[in-house]
Amino acid sequence: MNPLVTIKEIRRVTGVSNATAGRLAKQMIELGVLSEITGYARNQKFLYKDYFSSAHP
Repeated sequence: MNPLVTIKEIRRVTGVSNATAGRLAKQMIELGVLSEITGYARNQKFLYKDYFSSAHP
């Protein structure tokens, strides 16, 4: 499992539109599941936070 994901990958996996994939990413950030790591408005990359906390207690 790759701990990094992009909007494009969310679209590919879920089959939703770009706007919906962006909303899903935003919701996952608000829930504390993902963290945006680039600081960019475009071409963002998101880190699955629990990946590292479960691998390195």
